[in-house]
Amino acid sequence: MRVSILHGRVTTDVTVTPGRHGTVGWLGVLPVDDTISLKPDLARRSRSACRKNIEFSRMIFQTLGGLFTRETSPKQLMGPIAIAQVSGESARLGWIALITLMASISLNLGLLNLMPIPVLDGGHIFIMALEGLARRELQPGREREGERFLAGEWGPGGAFRGAPPPVFWVF
Repeated sequence: MRVSILHGRVTTDVTVTPGRHGTVGWLGVLPVDDTISLKPDLARRSRSACRKNIEFSRMIFQTLGGLFTRETSPKQLMGPIAIAQVSGESARLGWIALITLMASISLNLGLLNLMPIPVLDGGHIFIMALEGLARRELQPGREREGERFLAGEWGPGGAFRGAPPPVFWVF
């Protein structure tokens, strides 16, 4: 199949072969770059890994912020089936794409686990930080109330509207 591409004022004719995806014919563009093989030393690899982790972390926090401000649709989040599909596509692209995806998922889970949500590690760290500030443990049985506070059950619409938040019980 011949296709004419108009770029600026220059027309280029190319021959393309459509592919099939199920019952649908596809015609797309795939960027092809020359492969460059680099052999960086340990220090450069470490710096590159740190930069990539910071970049991925920034994207994760932008997505979370977008979810809270409603700039990001929850429909963009992936469940296990979509993650499996993306994993398969990454595996077809090569082991570097697959390892990058695995690292991204691992970083995502690690950061979300540190969020101050009661049942996650971040919630427990928050409670321990409160205990550290008070220089003593919470009163026996008060950990549950602290978790309820983190879950948002205290406040205007919470289940424990009349009770003081557990932060005051620590001090």
